[in-house]
Amino acid sequence: MFSQVVTSLFPMQKVSVLGLLQDVNQVSVLGLLQDVNQSPILLFFILLFLSLLCLIFQVSVLGLLQDVNQVKTECEDLKQELGRVHELKTQISKDMQSQVYVVNDLFAQLRSKIINHANNLQAVSKK
Repeated sequence: MFSQVVTSLFPMQKVSVLGLLQDVNQVSVLGLLQDVNQSPILLFFILLFLSLLCLIFQVSVLGLLQDVNQVKTECEDLKQELGRVHELKTQISKDMQSQVYVVNDLFAQLRSKIINHANNLQAVSKK
């Protein structure tokens, strides 16, 4: 039975994982040993299949680690950019505050001039 499972993996047919697991669960260790003793080619294919699984797993783990490192780097970059944005926000806030003080002073001076001019006009018109 196990030999059927292994040989079904190598033709270009799709094998469902569930079916494969069911077949593997039905195989006894003794039957597996008997199949391997009868066919060294079967042992070769089993080892090849297991080594391919290990390779796929290693590639998956390496890819995952690379993705994690990339996300970590991007996160650090975003933190630095957020720090720069905070600094710019603080600087802009200070600049805007100083500009508001300047505009308030200009309006106060303009108001004083208008009031003085109005008082001068009233004084001239009373004469």
